[in-house]
Amino acid sequence: MSSLAPNVTLAQLSYFVAVAEELHFGRAARRLHIAQPPLSQAVRNLEATLGVALFERSSRHVALTDAGAQLLPAAREALAAVDRAVGIARAAAAAHAGVVRVGFLGYGACDVIDLAIGAFADDAAGLRLQTRQADFTDPSAGLADAHVDAAFVRVPISTRGLELESLSSEPRVAVLPSSHPLAARESITIGELLSERWLQMPATDKAWRDFWLAREHRHGAEPLLGPEVRTVDEQLAATTAGGYVSLTAASVAAFYPRPGISYVPVQGIEPSRVAIAWRQGDDRQTLHSFIATVRAVAAALPYSDAAMTAFRKTDVA
Repeated sequence: MSSLAPNVTLAQLSYFVAVAEELHFGRAARRLHIAQPPLSQAVRNLEATLGVALFERSSRHVALTDAGAQLLPAAREALAAVDRAVGIARAAAAAHAGVVRVGFLGYGACDVIDLAIGAFADDAAGLRLQTRQADFTDPSAGLADAHVDAAFVRVPISTRGLELESLSSEPRVAVLPSSHPLAARESITIGELLSERWLQMPATDKAWRDFWLAREHRHGAEPLLGPEVRTVDEQLAATTAGGYVSLTAASVAAFYPRPGISYVPVQGIEPSRVAIAWRQGDDRQTLHSFIATVRAVAAALPYSDAAMTAFRKTDVA
């Protein structure tokens, strides 16, 4: 195992960050796909190595100590630096092998992704595509850490050094439990939602998080926040379990019908825009051949702004 300091491993730092973010050993273990006892032991070993307690623990409570709170941003930075280094190395290898690596968020723009991949495979002899799905913790879908060469993203995102080309837009809609008083409406205004308890996107990208919390309509008022969600499935599960509200793109209603979930159009808010993104200065011919294919495919699809505004309430009771 690579080490960052004597007897401190990347795995230990990764485990520490997971527990620090979840403040619950069981949830952190599930997130890491490991059993809880090895996770607890790894954190104790890290504390022993550093000679300081990182967490205050009780049967019902886990909290960061002052030392843990100071370590958390440094640990995140160290793990991100390693991710970037790995991404850069893989990018060089992929370029040499004639591979274009493409990221996406796993919902929306699916027609563009599928059709562009098929068209590129037909036209680009000797070149290959590798796809990578990201969750809401990385709205850049792998570009920020150089894990992909291009990505289908939803703007706004905060990642710097990117070129973005808009492909399409679609309305944002409310995600409500079907028992909610507003769920039976044909449409609602954003003002009717602002006092509700909102699910939140991860804090890894402020522009992305603020957009999906509709902060541009809150005039500085803080939202009532519920749990953080990392995927659409988590978002929908938390909606039905906790009665929270949130926003999503209109296409999610088609891709993710769920019993007990209502998708309701919201009037007076800006749409969600899908873009193809790549790093500034990346002028490889293979990459730009793929971007040209995406551009052509997107132009031929029927979900222009005018087409998407025809969306009407979808309710799966």
